[in-house]
Amino acid sequence: MADPSTRPRRDGWRYALAAAMAVIVALVVAHVTARPSSRLTLWHVWGGARSQLFADLIARFHAENPGVRVDAVFIPPDLIHDQLLAAARSDSLPEVVGIHTDWLGEFEAGALLAPLDALAGAAVAGVRTQDLERNRVGGTLVALPNTVAGGMAQLYVNRRLADAAGLDADQRLPRRWAAFTAASAQIVRAHNRDDVLRVIAWDPFIEPTILAWLAFCFGADAPTVSVDGRRSLIATPGVRRVMDAIDAYVAEVYGRHDGWRGLLRWRQEIAGFLANADQIRPFARDLQAFALQGVWTTTLIRAADPDLPWEVGPLPGLDRAHGGVAAQGWSYAMRRDRADDPAAWALLRWLTIDPAGNGAFCIAQARPSPLTALDHDPGYATSGPAWPAMAAVLALDIPHPGSLHGHVLGPMLNEIPARRASGEPMQQIVDDLDRRYQAHLDLLARAP
Repeated sequence: MADPSTRPRRDGWRYALAAAMAVIVALVVAHVTARPSSRLTLWHVWGGARSQLFADLIARFHAENPGVRVDAVFIPPDLIHDQLLAAARSDSLPEVVGIHTDWLGEFEAGALLAPLDALAGAAVAGVRTQDLERNRVGGTLVALPNTVAGGMAQLYVNRRLADAAGLDADQRLPRRWAAFTAASAQIVRAHNRDDVLRVIAWDPFIEPTILAWLAFCFGADAPTVSVDGRRSLIATPGVRRVMDAIDAYVAEVYGRHDGWRGLLRWRQEIAGFLANADQIRPFARDLQAFALQGVWTTTLIRAADPDLPWEVGPLPGLDRAHGGVAAQGWSYAMRRDRADDPAAWALLRWLTIDPAGNGAFCIAQARPSPLTALDHDPGYATSGPAWPAMAAVLALDIPHPGSLHGHVLGPMLNEIPARRASGEPMQQIVDDLDRRYQAHLDLLARAP
């Protein structure tokens, strides 16, 4: 018979072992429950100066949603369309994707994006109407806005160049095309004392992805595509009028510098190659007086030259001052087969309509949020006196429900300076653009 005096000791070892096992089990269980229950892949376009802002945005999402892990993959804005297209064809779209509203019809034609009306419900009540509508295809909400509308919303003015040229307040922010042309000519005369063009007023096609002429066309009530997105309107009289006005602008402002040829030389020899992220570089380096850009330009100017004095106002339209085309902007969408995934919906909501998520992300870069409740947030004070002007210009945005297909039109339009410099008539170029654009629309219409 065992010595009773040893039993408590044995029982103690037994209890100690049981306690240790309990701790181990508890740790294992805790580890398992802390492990993400959902893993999502996200494609986005926020690189460069906004990389850290976006990383912080995702980190805060992880803190708010400990059961979800997001693999955020940066795809440059000029590459993501083709990447999305390739992924769609191979049935490998990420769960959540950053997508330009210009492409929604193209991807929804293949039933690739999740319908969001039922999911969103009342959660979108505070979203700007035009921002919400540009995310619908055939009346169905298929994406939610990331950044506010206005692909080409504002005229930015370099005050150093404008003041040195003697422009007064009205000349710096002209409201009509004729006044804009006159101010541009004054800038070029003041800053170029010989035949060498070193400082320009504005290059109509300098922005590789921001299609200024689209804004002027819509501002002149001359849309470039039918509302149903099936018919090119580029060869219509209204669009031709805008093209002729741009052609006349170049002739009048840069005539003594060889017109289109002079602008091409300036690009090659003075401005240098301009990628998307470099669009504001000539403006910030006092080589360009006017920039027709979107709401993100505030951040770019601050990064390039924090001391640059500048102003912002509406576009000087052919018929009236106006804002940009409100049918454009960056959004996020969910893959169609993840429509019932609460983790994917939580991420989509965070990236778009959540004030703590996308709202804070927009404020941090002084870019208007699609949430109207944040319009007067103190965080926008970092934009200084420009913010009220920017908000006023956004109210002038021109809505249009059709897809503009900027990724297709952009390369075509960028041919214009070289084609005009070679002597090809503008009307012939317009006819060619119309045929090629219609071919693209026909191809989309035949897509399964």
